Amino acid sequence: MAEETRHNRLELSATPRAPYQARQHVRKTLANWGHHHLIETAELVISELTTNAVTATQHLPTPADATLAAPAHIWIDLYQGPTFVLLEVWDPSPERPHPRTATPDEEGGRGLTLVAQLTTHWGYRPLPGGGKITWALLELDRSRAD
Repeated sequence: MAEETRHNRLELSATPRAPYQARQHVRKTLANWGHHHLIETAELVISELTTNAVTATQHLPTPADATLAAPAHIWIDLYQGPTFVLLEVWDPSPERPHPRTATPDEEGGRGLTLVAQLTTHWGYRPLPGGGKITWALLELDRSRAD
């Protein structure tokens, strides 16, 4: 019996609270899908991707008429296929995400390196309509019974 592809989306304001909200969303979605063994890793990965999306969004130029504008938004998408769970984060910045080598005294700069270590693959794709999607693939261990 072929498994259906599952999809779940969440729109978030690009604020410091977004990574927390993204982690909660991933936890709930993966629990509903029966992938409890992936939750901890997926929460860490989505937190890093969401933090980067919020940071990238905050560095965009603000239009002169945006004095009372609402914060920009980002989207979190989760897909489940037959052998994987795909995490995607869209943000409006065209800037390419790139791993950095952080010095020992830096607080940040390790997120994408961590994502690369925890996932099967990760990457990004610019979108013709603007912005980009940064994604990470987690393989399903079909031998696990959740």
